[in-house]
Amino acid sequence: MGATIIVPEEGGGSAPISPEDLKKIANYTTVTTVPTITGDINNWNPTGLATSNLLRVDVNANNHEISGIVRPAPIGEKQIIAISNLNQNWSLKFLHNDALSTPANRFLLRDGADKSIKPNETAIFHYDNVLGRWMPFNRVG
Repeated sequence: MGATIIVPEEGGGSAPISPEDLKKIANYTTVTTVPTITGDINNWNPTGLATSNLLRVDVNANNHEISGIVRPAPIGEKQIIAISNLNQNWSLKFLHNDALSTPANRFLLRDGADKSIKPNETAIFHYDNVLGRWMPFNRVG
C-alpha cells in the first residue's frame, strides 16, 4: 500500500494531495532554468514560476537570500515547487517569515530559522492556503 500525503486545506481541514500534484513532484513535468541569482531577492517571481514545478537555480556567491516567492494565482490554487541549487560551491538561503517579502509570499521554516540548500541539493515547497505561506515539503537545511 502506498503512502498518503496530507496537506492543509483552507478552513483548517486537510486532504490528500491529488495524484496530479504528486506526479508533478515525482516527475517534474515542467523544468525551468532561471537566470543566475546575483543578489538577495524579495518576492521572487522568476520566469516560469507559474507553469514550472522544478526551478533550476545557479548563484554567483554564497548564501544569496530569498525572503519569499510570489504566491500562486489564483488565490487558493495549490502549488508545489522544487528548487534545485546547481552551484558546485555555494549555498542558497531561504529566510523564515521575513518582513522583506509580502506576508503571503513568505516561508515558514523548521525551527523558525533561516535554512539553506547546499550545492547540488533540492528543496521542495508547497503553498499552504490556510497559513498563507510557503512551507517545506522536505527537510531543508
